[in-house]
Amino acid sequence: MTQTERPAPGTPGEQALYDALQPALCAAMDRWQLPRSLLRLRGAKSYASVLVGSALLCRLYAGKRPGLEYPGADEGPVPADYPAACVHRGRDKTRLDLPEGADPARALAPVLQALAGRLAAQFPKTFDCCHRYLACSDAGRCVNPDAAQALGCGYKRVLTEGKCYYGEHRNV
Repeated sequence: MTQTERPAPGTPGEQALYDALQPALCAAMDRWQLPRSLLRLRGAKSYASVLVGSALLCRLYAGKRPGLEYPGADEGPVPADYPAACVHRGRDKTRLDLPEGADPARALAPVLQALAGRLAAQFPKTFDCCHRYLACSDAGRCVNPDAAQALGCGYKRVLTEGKCYYGEHRNV
């Protein structure tokens, strides 16, 4: 299912946080049709990086203020109801502390969805669509069994935006 690299010594908290976020991470990967096999955790001295392939999704912290950090200082991934005292924006990154007593998966699921969507859009488009475009249109999602190849499909991105160009569900 998911590949996990052993964290560096001294980061068992990040591994526990990653394990707690696993259902939300898998749901985000599925929503954006990213192969779960690309999801991995790489430990460091004071944090652990959640990677999709070689791209950084976020960093997890489990010290006195557990939470996550993602590249960019935009407000897009942060839900409107997230406590303002738990949001710390820097020049090129944003850190979200977990609210006291909050379930990590529930509190951070919308953030992980937004980050996965942003990451999925960053993968380069290598082709417009394959011969399965009608089946994809009917299913409303990419049906290519080769998930690594499907990452480069331009029509998959169109479908995840809710647009359908072909078949019985055509809406454009």
